[in-house]
Amino acid sequence: MPESDSEEFEAVRRDPDPLRRGRRATELLTLYQQRATELARLRKAAIEEARRDQDLTYTEIAAALGITKGRITQIRGSAPSAERGFFGVGPVAVGVPWRYQTIDRERPLIAAEDAKSGDTTDKLLADLGFTVTGSRSAQRPKSCRKAM
Repeated sequence: MPESDSEEFEAVRRDPDPLRRGRRATELLTLYQQRATELARLRKAAIEEARRDQDLTYTEIAAALGITKGRITQIRGSAPSAERGFFGVGPVAVGVPWRYQTIDRERPLIAAEDAKSGDTTDKLLADLGFTVTGSRSAQRPKSCRKAM
């Protein structure tokens, strides 16, 4: 397994299987996009912390970061919110439990309140700029699949 991002990148580049290479490239794109979003959040927090704790002006902060004061204004207005940090870097998988033997049915089911919670969580995560993975209806548990 590759040890660094550059080694992982090169491993994808060298993979002779085009489908595996394409699938892995897609996975890495998603991961890197999530990391970029989290880095933007961290940068915004650092700017606000420098302003608050070190009593620096935005002009001074911009000079220290090597960006313009206008860019500082853009970052303050567009970077992800602090709440995003609660969920980590992403992507985030959302799962909803199967309920077994909750009524007189042999097959498991997904409770309506669980499905609604999953949808609400999906929306919250999307609003925070996350890629959300996981599917509540992708596949039934093996115990309830019919033999063919």
